[in-house]
Amino acid sequence: MSACSSQQIKTGDTTIHTPFVTPIASTPKIKQQLITIKAPESRFRTILALKDRLWPTAKNENYAENNAPAKKKSLLPRLAQYVKRGIASWYGPGFHGKKTASGEVFNMYEMTAAHKTLPIDSYVQVTNLKNNKSVVVRINDRGPYSHHRVLDLSYAAAKRIGIHSQGTGKVEIKAISTS
Repeated sequence: MSACSSQQIKTGDTTIHTPFVTPIASTPKIKQQLITIKAPESRFRTILALKDRLWPTAKNENYAENNAPAKKKSLLPRLAQYVKRGIASWYGPGFHGKKTASGEVFNMYEMTAAHKTLPIDSYVQVTNLKNNKSVVVRINDRGPYSHHRVLDLSYAAAKRIGIHSQGTGKVEIKAISTS
């Protein structure tokens, strides 16, 4: 894969190793611009590619070809059975106004969350196991990327269920269908 390979660019007497640079870089100006490309963009494309393999739908050509009798199957029955308990955290001011994995701008005052594997734009009910407060959030980002946490809530969602002051809390996540 060219996106994961490392290239070398010689500038004078020094050699710069530039990960994520593809062979299409031909002029020094383009090479310099590609040096500044950050890994999250590549990670975003990888996540989208994995999403199609992990959660195939009838729109996915490979799924339609390989599972002809299963064309009518939907993602919702498998998703609706998802229940998991673990530690959730919240994120807010440092990410407010930045793009999420879904491509939209993160707003810490909306009822959203980041999950490592659940499909983008799916909905889950998150219940704080300490006080039984619940909130329904939309998955619009990927994460959490720290420790063994299962979910990153927006500030508003964390405040609604009462984990904003501690920073983390034990929660139960139940996927819900919108139909």
